[in-house]
Amino acid sequence: ALAFALASIADADPADDARAAARVRDFARAASLWKGLAEAGDPEAQYQLGSLYRSGRGVPQDAAQAFRWWLASAQAGDARSQFCVAGLYRDGWGVERDRREALRWFRAAAEQGHVGAREKLAELEAAPPEIQREPTAPAPVALRPRSRPRAAPSSVPAAQREAESAAWLARAEGSED
Repeated sequence: ALAFALASIADADPADDARAAARVRDFARAASLWKGLAEAGDPEAQYQLGSLYRSGRGVPQDAAQAFRWWLASAQAGDARSQFCVAGLYRDGWGVERDRREALRWFRAAAEQGHVGAREKLAELEAAPPEIQREPTAPAPVALRPRSRPRAAPSSVPAAQREAESAAWLARAEGSED
């Protein structure tokens, strides 16, 4: 029995462990596990780690780190990350605002069937380019982009805050609401 238990531990998949940690809301452990995999070039881990940096779960909220990890995953072809990178370029969050890059990444995700990317691509293409090119200072890290609700005050129940975060992540993953 002990040999079986040790063999099971030795065969443990870090990605499965990270998913399990996230399910039980141990985001610091999930971040630690995803980081090792992300650094090794795993696009799923890069997406997940970017999401943690975006939300500030298990790691300090950091727009530049969210962009870094999502961009790596997007370049590897992950449609969810392409959608997220496009939104960061569109909003100027963690990266300088760039309409052309936002269109490029929304288009890449849409071509893979990402529903949210198709919708955002249509919205961005319909907006007059001059509106999109207005110079703006990059948003401070503490601000949230339009695509996600602002942080709820502590008076809002945790369950409601979690539901809002889950809805944002579902949109990022291309789920239809």
